[in-house]
Amino acid sequence: MNGSDYRQSLSDASRFDGTETRFSAWTPVTNKLFQERTSLILHWFDLWTDRQRKEFLCQLLKRCSKTQLKFTRDCLAESVPITQMDFTAVLPRFLSLYIMSFLSPRDICSAAQVCWHWKFLAEQDCLWSPKCIRLGWFLPYSPSDHEYGAWKRHYVACTASLDILTPREAAGVYGTLNESLTAPEEQQDIWREHKIRQTIRQKCLSTDLYSSSSWMYHNIRLVLHARKM
Repeated sequence: MNGSDYRQSLSDASRFDGTETRFSAWTPVTNKLFQERTSLILHWFDLWTDRQRKEFLCQLLKRCSKTQLKFTRDCLAESVPITQMDFTAVLPRFLSLYIMSFLSPRDICSAAQVCWHWKFLAEQDCLWSPKCIRLGWFLPYSPSDHEYGAWKRHYVACTASLDILTPREAAGVYGTLNESLTAPEEQQDIWREHKIRQTIRQKCLSTDLYSSSSWMYHNIRLVLHARKM
């Protein structure tokens, strides 16, 4: 260690002398002794191997108090880049919901099992109402302002109550296998489909659905455009 490194270590250590020294045992002699011993420890630390340094740091951290560990954490946060972090803890809520809106219903349910905060986000109506409306499932009532999760429960209930039949089973029940529709029946089906799309379009354009989030209104417009195609 040359003279410049020694002076640099003294200046770095002097930054932490801002604590209250009144009624303490601090004297210029003891402070000089502390600085010399600190420089000696740092000189030894520079000569150690990586394994020895890690072992020394582990032993040192075990002797630290909680306030000292918090101070160490803050120092590390300034110098060490964070590679893994919960994005819902640092991003605004509407951005977190926007990211989660691209997930499928199964993935959203899986995300709800991460923690309570993710469960709260995964049950927001702005995530589930577009998925329900896309399938033509509408709530029979208007949720209150302090109620959340109504659209998710409605989606789960509608999915659980679906009666899925194979074409042969449907033919046995309705007698429709390989039967061509007549012209009036085909026109009636086209008219019924047009009315359903018109109803969905009116529901999607209502202010109750997109006033809370502008990005959800954009998604609804994309869904309607895809249905027209």
